[in-house]
Amino acid sequence: HQYHNGTRCVPQRLYNQSCTLTNECDYRVNMTCMSGKCTCTTGYNYDATYPNGGVTGLCKPAGTYLDPCSNND
Repeated sequence: HQYHNGTRCVPQRLYNQSCTLTNECDYRVNMTCMSGKCTCTTGYNYDATYPNGGVTGLCKPAGTYLDPCSNND
């Protein structure tokens, strides 16, 4: 999973790695580029323990009122 940086193809970036454009962030994890970092969009939280198609981690919808939870995320 790579993107073209204008010169060559390079690996997409993972959660909390630096970026300038969303296409630099690994789409399999459902991330966007915000404030120079690959991160989850508003309303989503990163779950580093979630196995996801060869990549560990996924931006999952944040819990809402009375949803079961295991931490404050």
